[in-house]
Amino acid sequence: MTEEVKIQTVRYADVGEELESQISSHSNYLKKVISGILRNPADAEDAYQEVVHKIYCGYSGWRRVNFKAWIARIAVNHCLDCKKKISKEAGSIDLENLEVELPDSADPLSASVCSPREILLAREMREEIRQILLDLPEIYRQVLLMYYETSLTIDEIAERLGLGHRTVETRIYRARKMVSEKWRYHAH
Repeated sequence: MTEEVKIQTVRYADVGEELESQISSHSNYLKKVISGILRNPADAEDAYQEVVHKIYCGYSGWRRVNFKAWIARIAVNHCLDCKKKISKEAGSIDLENLEVELPDSADPLSASVCSPREILLAREMREEIRQILLDLPEIYRQVLLMYYETSLTIDEIAERLGLGHRTVETRIYRARKMVSEKWRYHAH
């Protein structure tokens, strides 16, 4: 048993049965709050377990005023964080896998994998992303394309451009963020 697990176990044991009974008496309320925000049963169940863990961890900081409101606030904050994370993941594009492989017309098996509609949509998406990349300021477009198209490391890009390692990292980060934002507002 690791030291952290031992400390956590002792902390839970110190809290005692009082907290356990309070949580169990409010479990239906907590589940309603969580499922009302997340609206996905699987996510809600995971979130419930995480919220209970947060309640146990934060119990020593509770000011002994309105337990139901305190646990509801923990649940709401946790669920809002989950929703932010989910929407951020849904709104971003994966620059690592930008190229969409189109079927080779010489291979009849690969041609049956994608429908003509899928091929057209993939081409349109690639064209939109290329246009977004072209609209980036030169300093950001240059490092982003060098990083993804030539597979150069950040140090190699910095050396070629005469920039610092951190400058290249920052420009790649900013370029990816700009592409993601433009994609979100442009395509959807």
